[in-house]
Amino acid sequence: MTNSLGPTIVVLVDLVADRSTMLEAPCVVSFDGVDVFVDTLYEILVNKLCALLGRTEFGDRQDVRAILDLKDDLDRALTDAPEKDAGFSAPTLAWLLRQFPLRHIAEASGLDATEVAELDGFRQRLTQRVLDATRPPSSGPTPR
Repeated sequence: MTNSLGPTIVVLVDLVADRSTMLEAPCVVSFDGVDVFVDTLYEILVNKLCALLGRTEFGDRQDVRAILDLKDDLDRALTDAPEKDAGFSAPTLAWLLRQFPLRHIAEASGLDATEVAELDGFRQRLTQRVLDATRPPSSGPTPR
């Protein structure tokens, strides 16, 4: 589709009125003379991790993967997530990630076997990283 200005680009945008704590100040992006506040990647990552506890949208997992590929702030995000959602629990997140029927949903979404395997590998690595982040540090051998 084109118009006198060239090809038309369609962008889907989620607009959210979020009253939870902001961990980072949003970026201001000017579009056609209108300033729009846009959450930072880190803010989106924390929101996505919290969302994973309450919904099973396949896209949330893909979003987390894409954000971590750009900037890996998982450990900090797991620490800050309870500021956004007091019910957030990293061990619960790990359990839900492990239980999520990713292969079934990915295949039903039309992804090929290679993409499904890559996403499942990411899910397994993410689950392990979340579990590792929740383990208390080893205090070493017990003195006698």
